[in-house]
Amino acid sequence: YNCQARLTTHGSDANLEPGQVYELMAIVEEALENIQQHSQASRVWVELEITPPLRLEIRDNGRGLPAQVLQHFQAESRKAEQASYTVPPLRGQDGRLRFGLTGMVERAEWLSGTLTLSQAPEGGLRLEVIIPLNAQVAAPKSVTTQG
Repeated sequence: YNCQARLTTHGSDANLEPGQVYELMAIVEEALENIQQHSQASRVWVELEITPPLRLEIRDNGRGLPAQVLQHFQAESRKAEQASYTVPPLRGQDGRLRFGLTGMVERAEWLSGTLTLSQAPEGGLRLEVIIPLNAQVAAPKSVTTQG
């Protein structure tokens, strides 16, 4: 992605469920893709602490989010704390729906956790996911076929 990346990990992933690992990797992948496409960052930091609770932090020194997008997700986060609530997707400047950040929030919720967005100390975006380690991944709906 033409930027320097630093990965720091603390703890062991030996006791994580495969579903937890999958959802966390999907969040990391989406976050790094967003950084590459939108932030113009020259540096990215990814930190994973696998101690109760699990904490994943991704931050960059790029442009950050437009204020209205950051405010949207912060407001939706407050609503989610008050009740069961699904974060609606945003519309881009071209009018198309954007699901990347919404999908990351939903993945964190599937893990019984939270995802928060804020300005990074380096000037870009800071994304933090907190997951209780005893949480189970929400069971996907199954489809039965007969043939």
